[in-house]
Amino acid sequence: MKILSILIFACLLFTACNNDSSKTTTDQTNTDSSAMTQAAGENQSTGNNMQTATADAGSADFLMKAADGGMAEVAAGQVAQSKAANESVKMFAGMMVNDHTGANQQVKDLAAKLQVTLPAEPSEEHKKNIEAAGKKEGKAFDKAYMSMMVNDHKKTIALFNDGAAKATNAEVKDFINTTLPKLQMHLDSA
Repeated sequence: MKILSILIFACLLFTACNNDSSKTTTDQTNTDSSAMTQAAGENQSTGNNMQTATADAGSADFLMKAADGGMAEVAAGQVAQSKAANESVKMFAGMMVNDHTGANQQVKDLAAKLQVTLPAEPSEEHKKNIEAAGKKEGKAFDKAYMSMMVNDHKKTIALFNDGAAKATNAEVKDFINTTLPKLQMHLDSA
């Protein structure tokens, strides 16, 4: 409907700039509007609606929570890359940053397409957990970070399973189904 309105406005604007007689302009506008209305009706009846998609409540809720968790994984991973004592923990953190940065971009793209406003930064709960782990040093940090990753990935997998059940948008469901195995691999690696 938005696109139809824009197209009608554009036609009106275009024809208004034409300095021919006002009768011709009015006739042309009516003809153009009728043609666009008919074309829009055909698109709606064939399922090729050109409207901007919006997310259902389940998809929107999932995208917001996935964005929050994904940003937290990247932030925690960046801290761990610089603070971890164990090389395996640093490598795991690098994998978290890389994988979740890619997933976060997919979430952002889906949210933009579905007109969902995402949080700009991780939740206060995630920030507090990252800060608490970041205050530790050496093996204590490694243990705190890896424990956080196990807990977070269990919650994230539950979120994705819930999203698969509640989201109705096909692209969101596809993202969930392609991302779940990687999340399970992260949990198994932690």
